[in-house]
Amino acid sequence: MAFDGYMRWRKLASGALIFMFTLEKLNRMENTLPSRQFRAIIAGDEGEIMLLESRREWSQYGSVRTKSNGYVIWENSRLVAIATGFAEKSANEKTGAMIQVWILVKSHGPIEANRLGEDRKNCGGCPLKGQLSEITGKIENRVCYVNLGQAPEGVYKAWRRGSYPEMPTVEIFRGKSVRLGAYGDPAFLPFLLIKSICETASSWTGYTHQWRAPVFAAFKRYLMASVEDEGGAVKAHQAGWRTFRIVNTSAERLANEIMCANERNGMQCNECGECAGTARNEKSIMITAHGVGKANF
Repeated sequence: MAFDGYMRWRKLASGALIFMFTLEKLNRMENTLPSRQFRAIIAGDEGEIMLLESRREWSQYGSVRTKSNGYVIWENSRLVAIATGFAEKSANEKTGAMIQVWILVKSHGPIEANRLGEDRKNCGGCPLKGQLSEITGKIENRVCYVNLGQAPEGVYKAWRRGSYPEMPTVEIFRGKSVRLGAYGDPAFLPFLLIKSICETASSWTGYTHQWRAPVFAAFKRYLMASVEDEGGAVKAHQAGWRTFRIVNTSAERLANEIMCANERNGMQCNECGECAGTARNEKSIMITAHGVGKANF
């Protein structure tokens, strides 16, 4: 059954209106819902017919039955992890069209969490996130490549609006290239979740600053140890990790390091996949400081 557009079907005694929509029309009318009480009959993409009684059911149907651009893949009382890029491909020139996983603090937006130090919940003791100046009240010496005011803040606000349904199954990652931790440290997610995503995806990248703590040792299979100097790289190698080392332009490579493929030949991360922990039998990676904070390195 298919219907072009919608039509008023009949008015109920209660005053509610019944409309009939195709799934395509539902997508187009996301922000133009009738203002009064209504019922809607949906002709679904698999031939099913559904009766929706309220705005809330309409919203839920739209988010579940249509292809969402993002999903909540995990949460606890402090953090929420959201994967985006399922309907709209990432425009990140370095990573390419990867699914982006954002680990966010629930209580504050990324900018405010950084200013208040609440980002210790999702970034731990990462030395790249900067320090709050008691004089200016602003974050200074931030090296992190993430621009908090752009994608992270937008994803957080969309989550607060209820834009992301829960992940139906890990199969949504099947055949996808995944960037674990577009913002936030993926080692703060359950290990079994990281394992299942990586074993389902076609490729992935992931980095953690938690490699020094033995409790996170299992993550070395899927994540790179983020380091900022040779001493850190040597210690991480001794602990069995492959490393991702940020360097300045004059740094020399260690014997077991190669330059990031994006710097070597312009290859995007979704095509490369070298930053995948010890699951890849490759050398460690070094990369020149990049992004909005590179001048502070």
